[in-house]
Amino acid sequence: MSRENVELVQAAVGGPVFDMQNMFESDAIPAEIDLSIFDPNMEICFQPRVDDQTYSGIEGLIEGWREWLSAWSSYEAHLEDWVDAGDNVVMLVRLRGETRHDHVAIEQPAAVVYSLEGGKVVRLAFHLDPRQALEEAGLPNRSENVERVLSMFGDRIVDLLELFGGGIPAGADLSVLADDVEVVFVGLEPGLVDGTYSGAAGLAEGWQDWLAPWSSYKAEVEDLVDAGDDVVILVKLLGTTKHGGVVIEQSGAAVWTFQDGKVVKLAFHLDRRSALESIGRADLLS
Repeated sequence: MSRENVELVQAAVGGPVFDMQNMFESDAIPAEIDLSIFDPNMEICFQPRVDDQTYSGIEGLIEGWREWLSAWSSYEAHLEDWVDAGDNVVMLVRLRGETRHDHVAIEQPAAVVYSLEGGKVVRLAFHLDPRQALEEAGLPNRSENVERVLSMFGDRIVDLLELFGGGIPAGADLSVLADDVEVVFVGLEPGLVDGTYSGAAGLAEGWQDWLAPWSSYKAEVEDLVDAGDDVVILVKLLGTTKHGGVVIEQSGAAVWTFQDGKVVKLAFHLDRRSALESIGRADLLS
């Protein structure tokens, strides 16, 4: 039944781009949204909030979104993936918006949890943190390996030039890495390895070699895949070349391979497909 829930929600909400300002500027939901799947008394919440206010029904949905959108001149949700969680369906999105005051542009991952009973959505929860959404949907808790990887990232956006420009970062806790950890950089050509290094010093050396052509190079963490002894970090890479000032944006991934609680291999991929195929999880490709 759970896959039927995913298909039910997919068919009802459409996509792949939702202009939230346009959707909720009037008192009626756009005709392309099938309201028949929503329970008239469904509960709606927005997370995070400083209070615990919730809303109810279609009128509450409109009211909640109008309050949420009051600070924004534009606000779009771009559909990225669907997650089947039984009676819960999670829609993973990327938000793009601009504030009314100061015109600050934002882009960040987010998620919506649709909770269903008897083919009806009885609860809608909008989350700015996809991990909280997945936890609410009752998906398995993160493994110790995932927690170890997460502990090394204080921010979702990592400035790699700042991190590795001077060698091993001062004060960095690299205790999760095996002394002889293998570090591999994999380019876009299938099967082509652009560099192999060893140990913490090799990690810094490899990144310095990789970053040589770039004046800026950042990785935005979008999601983590728990694959047992392997943890895959899915990132969006943003960079500017030193020569010509060419700006790039592309999807990448890093595969952390654990053995006895230590990372024995780190493989940085410019292509997500090669990253997931390298651990035998091509089934996770969307």
